[in-house]
Amino acid sequence: MRFVFQELKNPTDRDLIFMWDSIEYKVLAGKSDIFPDFIAKHGAKKLADREWTDTLNKNGRIAMENSFLGAVQNEKTEEKQPTLQEEIAEEKQLLKKEEKEFEELEEKVEFDIIVEEEIKAPKKKAKKKSKK
Repeated sequence: MRFVFQELKNPTDRDLIFMWDSIEYKVLAGKSDIFPDFIAKHGAKKLADREWTDTLNKNGRIAMENSFLGAVQNEKTEEKQPTLQEEIAEEKQLLKKEEKEFEELEEKVEFDIIVEEEIKAPKKKAKKKSKK
């Protein structure tokens, strides 16, 4: 499975420690780290919950939560997604290569069968004509 990664920033003076699926994650005070996007969003929510004091202003809290999230880091996976045309071209090349290998294998099998038949075939001896 391929994840989209996102930066999580902790601009506060306290470490951020939060849990996801029974695993503890930590972002040091004043630092940032990169996580799969769903974990980064969860960490940002936990940090906003801890830092937000005005419980009546929901929009400001969401803005604060979003401010803790950095840019999406797709390069983290170091995988370039091929286009559909590139995938089709790659499959065609692979198919041609496999067809060529199959043809070579068929030729080898035919050659082996011929050689095997020649080895197993009884050799006919030339009959000598007897003079009477």
